[in-house]
Parts: sequence; C-alpha cells; structure tokens
Amino acid sequence: MVKKVLDFFNIHPDANQRWTLSVLFVCGIMYTYVSPAMTKAIITALPAEWIAFQSLFSSICGLFVGMVWKGSLRKKVIKWFSTLCIIESAAGFLVGMYLCFVSYNAWLFAIATLVYSSLVSMFVGKCIMAFRPKLWNDKERELYDNNNSIVCGIYCIIGFLFSLLFMPSLNTALFVWGSVCALDNIGWIVIYQRNRKLLNEE
Repeated sequence: MVKKVLDFFNIHPDANQRWTLSVLFVCGIMYTYVSPAMTKAIITALPAEWIAFQSLFSSICGLFVGMVWKGSLRKKVIKWFSTLCIIESAAGFLVGMYLCFVSYNAWLFAIATLVYSSLVSMFVGKCIMAFRPKLWNDKERELYDNNNSIVCGIYCIIGFLFSLLFMPSLNTALFVWGSVCALDNIGWIVIYQRNRKLLNEE
C-alpha cells in the first residue's frame, strides 16, 4: 500500500532517505500548520527594522560560517554532528515551551531563534551539505532532490490547508513549533549514526 502511494507521487527513497523524508513529512505538516499564526504574531509585534537586522545578522553569520568551514574545524563539527543536532533541537524546544507555558515575549522569541538558527543551525546545514555527496551519487542526488521537492509540496498543501480551515491560537502554535524543533533532526541523526565511518572520511 505504502509503495503504491509512493509510486503514485513519484517518490523513490532509499533506506537512508526514508528516515529524512518521514521526519520531513511529519514536521513539515506541523510547521506549515502553525507558521502563519507565528509569523503574524512576530511581524505585528516587532518593528520593520528588526526584520532588516535579522536578515543582516543571518547574512553575516552565513558568510562567517562559510569562511571558517574548512580544515580541522570542519572535521570537528562533522564529528560532533549528532551533538549539534541535539543542541539545536533542545534550544528550539525549550524556547517554544517557555513561551507557551511560562511567558510569551516576542523579542525573546525573535532573538533566541535568531541566535541559534544563525549559528548552530548553519553548522548543522553545512554538515548535511557535506554528507549528501557521500551518501548519494549524481543520479541518486537527483532522486533525493526530487523526493524532497515532492514531499515538501505535499506537506505544504496539507499544512497550509489545515491552517486556513483551523487557524491555531498562538499558544498552540508555539507548542507545536517547539515539538517540531525537538523532532526535526531525528532523521539525520539516525543516518549519521548508521553511516558514521563513511561520513567522517575525508
């Protein structure tokens, strides 16, 4: 049954990508469902200058991480990939739960997520970029990218449709967002642990 559904949507994952696609699908639906409510709350509460600063800060961090992504630092970051994923997930989860159950503050939300997403998340992303050529050759990476695009399209349609019909409250959105943060690295952690020797090779 599952194979027929995957074939219908032209999704052909290997053993590794089954993990990433499964997590991507579940977390993607959850995130797209709550993102309109969260985006509105942040944009309404914060000045336009913050959006400019956020973009500037992210750009500077992206440049910095790209410049230092080499040599011994690159090796160490890849070696500690699972730990970085856990830190990223824990940070997002704790921020979400604090804002949901203790005290909501738009500035705290914006600053906390900016700091960890612009530093820890960028290093996690660089690791994944390094892993892809080792896990999949050119033809397999075309399938990988196509699978991701299709799954992304499916979860966006489902998530935004549910959001349109059943817009969540901000508290619900924060709780779901924090839960997504706790889950969204599981697929890549499993892949890294399964292929640790290969992914640490130069």
